[in-house]
Amino acid sequence: MSPTRTAPQDVGPRKGAVVRSSPPSISFAILALIASFGPPAAAAPRAFLYLSPVPGADKVSRWNNLVIRQASALDPASLDARRLSVVGGESGPHAGRLRLASDGQTILFTPDQPYALGERVRVRLAAGTRTLAGTTLPELAYEFRVSTVDPRLMPRPASERMPDPPADNPSWLRPGVAIQDSGEPCDTLLPGFPALHLVNVSNSQPGVFFIAPWVLGPSNRADFEIMDDRGQPLYEASYDANSIPFDFKVQPDGRLSFWMNGAFKFLVLDSAYARVDSFTTGNGYSPDLHDLQILPNGHALIMSYDPEPVGMDTVVSGGNPNCIVIGLIVQELDENKDVVFQWRSWDHFKITDARSSPDINLLASGIDYVHGNSVEMMPDGNLLISSRHLNELTKIDRQSGAVLWRMGLNALNNMFKFPNETRGWSHQHDARVQPNGHLTLFDNGNNLSPRYSRALEFVVDEQNFVATKVWEYRHVPDVYGGFMGNVQVHPDGGVTIGWGGTFSNPQMTDLLADGTIAAELQFPSGLVNYRAFRFPWRTNRILTDRQSMDIGAPAVGSSGVMLLKVWNHWNQTISIDCLRTTDSTFSATLVSGPLPVTLAPDETTLVQVTYSPVEGGAVDSRLYVVQQSSSEMVAQSVVLHGHIDSNVGVDPAPGLLLTAKAGPNPLHEGTTIEFTLPSAGPVQLDVFDVGGRTVATLVDETRAAGRHTVRWSAVGRRSGLYIYRLRVAGQSIVRKLVVLG
Repeated sequence: MSPTRTAPQDVGPRKGAVVRSSPPSISFAILALIASFGPPAAAAPRAFLYLSPVPGADKVSRWNNLVIRQASALDPASLDARRLSVVGGESGPHAGRLRLASDGQTILFTPDQPYALGERVRVRLAAGTRTLAGTTLPELAYEFRVSTVDPRLMPRPASERMPDPPADNPSWLRPGVAIQDSGEPCDTLLPGFPALHLVNVSNSQPGVFFIAPWVLGPSNRADFEIMDDRGQPLYEASYDANSIPFDFKVQPDGRLSFWMNGAFKFLVLDSAYARVDSFTTGNGYSPDLHDLQILPNGHALIMSYDPEPVGMDTVVSGGNPNCIVIGLIVQELDENKDVVFQWRSWDHFKITDARSSPDINLLASGIDYVHGNSVEMMPDGNLLISSRHLNELTKIDRQSGAVLWRMGLNALNNMFKFPNETRGWSHQHDARVQPNGHLTLFDNGNNLSPRYSRALEFVVDEQNFVATKVWEYRHVPDVYGGFMGNVQVHPDGGVTIGWGGTFSNPQMTDLLADGTIAAELQFPSGLVNYRAFRFPWRTNRILTDRQSMDIGAPAVGSSGVMLLKVWNHWNQTISIDCLRTTDSTFSATLVSGPLPVTLAPDETTLVQVTYSPVEGGAVDSRLYVVQQSSSEMVAQSVVLHGHIDSNVGVDPAPGLLLTAKAGPNPLHEGTTIEFTLPSAGPVQLDVFDVGGRTVATLVDETRAAGRHTVRWSAVGRRSGLYIYRLRVAGQSIVRKLVVLG
């Protein structure tokens, strides 16, 4: 039984909550790097908070920009390109673009031409740049060495093509399953789309589920789905084979993002599912698939894997002299997608730190010694990264790049005590810091015995370096996902857990705040999913004039009717191909005729929703207004509530019922609408065009019981289809009118 979680907003400040550590002296960090790589032209003055590349750095990309940051806002008028000198030992002086970043204190220089491979580059910023307070910055001078390989020409690491398969899970080699096409009219699945099932549903929670299943083996393909709390798809999209998708989620700015193999970048969609942006790494590095975080200020955090030749025979006895070692690059891109912060594992981690993982062979010809798989902006503004192959979480000062701490009971460089946790995590994913300061992560559990995966939550005391476990979730029976996976904590204390590369079900577990299961997701055999999320979401491609409809019927065997306006809110023409309900007591038809109907941008149409109860009691259902093609399905949902209203259809005179008719129909200049009321009450009689726009309100008042007639003039109206709707005490009658030219 899992303990109850506390909703994050209910947790106030307490001893042990995450607080910002006092960073070590920035100049000490820079001088330590200088000492480890040999002296540069001159030591970096204390006036400068952050430099990239760092003084004395090795293996720097030949496409790297320069980032120079100090602690005060600069006077833009004092920024002078003539003060900056960037000279390569072989390539000579470099011209480029010099600008001040939007924070007002970071200088960016982007060379026009790349550096020569393997050369030393000397940087000098002459004194004279001023702060807004009038202080003049001193001279800056230092050197760095360029890598001997061009990152744009290096083969893309396999871990960028797909997550690394765990050596201890032979199911990774299982061949892909064949998926049968469906393609029936109004089917919930696209042709060839896998059938995903929401099970163990005990309580509906806010939001819908975001998943991107993919098939192992030669039949790889990219499938995306947004599924509601009834297991019904709101969005499906399929891409070509080998376009494996990852990390399908809602960003804080309300847009969708996902990684797409083939394109090898993160793609961004708006709420109409139109592609509006993309993200890739800067400085010549290839982007990595594991994480993209778009920040509130429009900046983005992104990672790259950097393969570099390393003579491992100089690092460990018996090492391969021609080894390719993969480093980790973490970047912050600004609103212009320029690199304003870059952190490299080469400057801070030793390759031999990977000794903490028994499945990392330091004598191999290729070593992925870090394998970063998440980057997170912490509440204090610093960064948290998860390094799978180091079994380590690392906090990085976002201003200086200094390492503030390293954590992991099974990590070689762990700095923390874990008073109530003896197992530790292994090959973890998705390290996040919650608004209340708690640290959560998905523990894959590789190389641990017994073998299982779990979700973990800690209170972290950074001052005393103590991490106290306050919650974990271990499924019953155990689930082992040897790669991928995530833990998403919701504001109400509920949790969504994606089990990652498990080859059994469930693939996702959604928990209530008390630890009980709200719902679980099952996949067909052979499918896996990188991360699973639950977010509030509503597309704006197809809009409706209401999100819920409460329809009353007078009695069992009769019907209640309401009209729903649907319109195309997109900038392209769409078709409405299907109207689907989840309960047979509800039906929906297009007022203007049969489906499909094509809608131009901003064009509307009317849908008649009918509730026909077969027994007493209330019924809840959903209506889905669907656009569907062979590769994409978009649905807008409307909540339906049906009930028998004892106040509707009460007949004071036996045999007298609510009726309505119009004649003539079809009509030229006008028609008379006749209706009979079973009892006195409020009456509303409206006429609409097929787009749902009201063209006339004929009655809006209380009328006596009995027969009534109202004249509608169609003079000046365009020929075509119109609708009149009579509403009396919750009961509706909807009829068509045809105006002839």
